[in-house]
Amino acid sequence: AIILAAGIGERLGKINKIVPKCLIEIGGKTILDRQLELLNECGIKKEDVYVVIGGNGEVWNKKNKDKIKKMHKNVIVNEKNIELKSTYSLWLAIKDIHDNVLCLDGDLLFNKENVEKIINSKYDSVMLTKNEDDFKKGNRVLVKKDRVLGIGSNILSDRVYLGIAKFGNEFLEAFKGNPEFGGEVSMNGIKRWTQDVISLKRNLFGGRSFHEMSPEEQVQLVPLSTKVI
Repeated sequence: AIILAAGIGERLGKINKIVPKCLIEIGGKTILDRQLELLNECGIKKEDVYVVIGGNGEVWNKKNKDKIKKMHKNVIVNEKNIELKSTYSLWLAIKDIHDNVLCLDGDLLFNKENVEKIINSKYDSVMLTKNEDDFKKGNRVLVKKDRVLGIGSNILSDRVYLGIAKFGNEFLEAFKGNPEFGGEVSMNGIKRWTQDVISLKRNLFGGRSFHEMSPEEQVQLVPLSTKVI
């Protein structure tokens, strides 16, 4: 599994000038501790989890980096976390992975039921979305007939990505294969490469509901395909 925790915490105000989101304590435990414990309950051992943290930004001082490294052995530092964000974090983590991998946002509190349904899905690659009418929230997923036509904060859609995904080997190999990563990676290069992968893997979201968050929310688990449409 991969935990993407290299963000600089822009949306949580003063609290994230002190610690990154993954180190925020809830009920006496950090979010990272809770994620690692739950992954273990789902059969994913700590030694099989990679945590990607930031190399730059006010919250990524030596104290916070060292704290995470003491909490967990497999830590990868994204030295380009400010300009290249989570896309580059994911690429760093998957370079030596050749099997299905679970990927989580590092500021996420999730339940065992959701994680197990993703892990046990018959599809190699799946992502989690939900209905969200507030267009100020989340990365939007444009879906047509269970196929993704685009992903981004400026897309007009009533579905958002929930920060949990499983990627199969076929998807990972396509993700790794971008020549932009052979040398210095620009922000434009990341965006162009990400759009290439999305156009190649359009069948991402939609499908059937598998979990009721509340009467107003339906979370959906949908296959990701490598077929071009």
